[in-house]
Amino acid sequence: MEIKFRGKRVDNGEWVYGCFIYRYSSLMKKNQCFIVENIDFDIRKNWIESYCAYEVIEETVGQSTDLKDKNGKDIYVTDILIDKTGRTLYCAFEECQFKITDKYGGTIKMTQDFINWFELEIIGNIFDNKELLEEIK
Repeated sequence: MEIKFRGKRVDNGEWVYGCFIYRYSSLMKKNQCFIVENIDFDIRKNWIESYCAYEVIEETVGQSTDLKDKNGKDIYVTDILIDKTGRTLYCAFEECQFKITDKYGGTIKMTQDFINWFELEIIGNIFDNKELLEEIK
C-alpha cells in the first residue's frame, strides 16, 4: 500500500498530492503542514532528489484510502461519493479504518469489492463541494 496524502496549498488553494510533513515552527510559533511532491529518495546517496514542498491548510489534509472509484480515481478521506442508486456517501477514517457513511449515520468498512458492487463514484469533497454535504446530513 502506498501511503499518499493531499492538501490545499496555503498560497493558492490548489490541491497537491504526496508525502505529509507536520512540524512546529519555533520561529513562527505555529504548527505547519506540508505536502512534498515528486519525492525520490536515493538510498545509495542518502539524499532526496527533485522535490517540491508546499505548505497546506491543516484541516484539508486527507489520506488516500489506496482504493479507486468506478472510474479509477483515487479515493481520499473527505471525498463525497455517489452510488448506483443515487445515494450520497462520505469517506472518513474512523476506528483505524476507512469507512463510508450515509445520511442516516450508517457506516461500513470500505473495500474495493464494496466500491465495485455499488459502483461508487467521486463527485466532490467536503472542502470544494460543501453543498453536497447537505444531502448526507
